[in-house]
Amino acid sequence: MSNTNDSKEIFKPITDNLEAVFILPHETEADFKTILTQLAENVTQLDKSYYGASSEMNILSVDRAMIIGRICNFVKTSLLHGAWTMWAEEHFTEGLRSLEKFMAIARFETAVANYAHLGTEKVYQLTRLAPLLGGGMSFEDAFSDTGQDTNFECYTSKGFEGAINTILNKRDLKQLDVEVNNEALKALTENFSLIRNNSNVVTRLMEAKSEDANLDKTVANIIANGGQKRSVKKKAADPRKVEDVNLVAETFITSFQEAMSDSNTINSINAERITFIGKLIAEYCQIRSQTNP
Repeated sequence: MSNTNDSKEIFKPITDNLEAVFILPHETEADFKTILTQLAENVTQLDKSYYGASSEMNILSVDRAMIIGRICNFVKTSLLHGAWTMWAEEHFTEGLRSLEKFMAIARFETAVANYAHLGTEKVYQLTRLAPLLGGGMSFEDAFSDTGQDTNFECYTSKGFEGAINTILNKRDLKQLDVEVNNEALKALTENFSLIRNNSNVVTRLMEAKSEDANLDKTVANIIANGGQKRSVKKKAADPRKVEDVNLVAETFITSFQEAMSDSNTINSINAERITFIGKLIAEYCQIRSQTNP
């Protein structure tokens, strides 16, 4: 089996060429065409080298992804901007979603380079954690902090994505000052993936925190209810409140009539404000008639 250095050597002529291409002037349309032509030639050579190699395929696939990602990032940010996808569709066999993953791998190349043996999908998943690392914290530390296996090779691709989601969920809950144990955290992730995408779950957890409720029990209830909103019993209408509203309305009308008939105050009445109040009352009555047919 070939090692990482061997795989780097396979692509070295291409990476060297790209370094030269990336620094070419790109001010005119003619410059763009020249660069794009050279990039396309490098893409062709890249695939010939990749498919003709017999060394460790995981490492090669990640190295290839990094190169493609660098090319796509360059074309998107420096050359074609919004039109880069059309060029990419013409020159790569991968779909846009895969290319976006390659671009992420290229952006975080330094952080994930030592994990190329895991394959492209797992390395991409690690890029989702890369912005969180700091202060000497490693990917393994992030897994350990959530009580998960730090042997990344033991995970399936789907299981690895779930583990990453668990770590991201812990980060999101920490930002909300909500702390649940690792088992509850894993259960939330297994049932709802990224909880920031489920407003009901986040709301329930925040309510439980504000009520100083047992968060672990709350998680169990959320899972049992499928993340649905908590049902709230409606209180029966208080007839006294209805009477009070009617009384206020009657008092308002009476006072208004008195003011209109008083020659001393009529000039101080702002007609625009009175008209505005009338519109508010009319809108309210219309809404009431629609919600209570």
